[in-house]
Amino acid sequence: MNDLPLKILFYNDFQDIVGGTEVYQKLMVEGLRYYGHEVEECFGTAKPFPKSNLTFKLQMLNKALFWQAEIGRLLKEKIREFCPDIVHLNNNKLYTYTVLKSCSDLGIPIVSSFHDFHFLKTGGKDFLSIKRIWKSKLRSVLKKYPSAYLSHTHIVAKSLEENNLTPVKVIPLFYDERIWYNSDSANQRNENSILYFGRIEEQKGVFDLLQAFENLKTKFPDLKLNFYGSGTAERKLTKAIENSSWPESKKYHGRVDQSMLNKAAQKTLILVVPTKNEEPFGLTGIEGQAAGLVTIGSNTGGIPEWCLHKETGLLFEGCDLKDLSEKIERVLMDRNIREKLLNGARIHLKQNFDRLTNIQNTLHFYDQIIANHQKIN
Repeated sequence: MNDLPLKILFYNDFQDIVGGTEVYQKLMVEGLRYYGHEVEECFGTAKPFPKSNLTFKLQMLNKALFWQAEIGRLLKEKIREFCPDIVHLNNNKLYTYTVLKSCSDLGIPIVSSFHDFHFLKTGGKDFLSIKRIWKSKLRSVLKKYPSAYLSHTHIVAKSLEENNLTPVKVIPLFYDERIWYNSDSANQRNENSILYFGRIEEQKGVFDLLQAFENLKTKFPDLKLNFYGSGTAERKLTKAIENSSWPESKKYHGRVDQSMLNKAAQKTLILVVPTKNEEPFGLTGIEGQAAGLVTIGSNTGGIPEWCLHKETGLLFEGCDLKDLSEKIERVLMDRNIREKLLNGARIHLKQNFDRLTNIQNTLHFYDQIIANHQKIN
């Protein structure tokens, strides 16, 4: 690896921490500075994430393919002022064309992180639709302004390669061991407790989890369920809890600070990641594992890459409430399986999701991209 310090500019559509994408950027910036590199950030907007999925999708449709003068001016000014060696596009959904063209016009090498499948995959429902055409044009934009691609799971990397978007490097997301730690205070954990934290969205499976909880409550009268996070389905979730059976056994806490969330994790037994759609990674899963929770995740997207079935966690088939209920019941009933999964997760985390190791691997990738860019130019 090049021993000389690099100048790295991170771009993200949103300044607020919306989810794992922004958590990853925060930790990357901190880690790169720790290793002596200069890092600055540029954001497309300081506004919070839209409260409506429809609003966000309409914004992408309207802005991603067309030149956005104010964003282009802002980014070019930042590049000229900072003179980065490389630009890391960590979340470039809203202004895809504008951001790529701005970096390309100024001759700066680009690495693009892919945290989702938002225009890589087209299903049958997209056939000859506006959405399918839009996705096709976005892929054309990516090919016109080439980047190197950083994927955090093999399933996303495969999708990139299938769309001829290369080179691709797989470097997993990582957890912050300074925050997410297992206190080993098993005697303080409520063995009949379930935790969900993350985006409060229908596609994240929060209502499936709520229903699975209802299915188990008669058999486990002391069972508790806690939701933490924010999103477009906050009101719907609150209302669903109020109108459910045993509303006193479940609670939506909203978005809380990190210390409060970690305290909640230390008192809980099970974390469920019940995403219904393809989840590119599911950062909350390894964070929960680091905090000593038994994890149950849907068998979709990148989740099986950290939730190894019967080794580091249990997988259930997404949208199958019976399967989810059975997996939760198994963990509640079987202390041996809990100990096996917790030990397996602890080993797997250290081997694959170490913060400083993965930051070093990203630096190696930066060096390769910069060297290749210099050869071409």
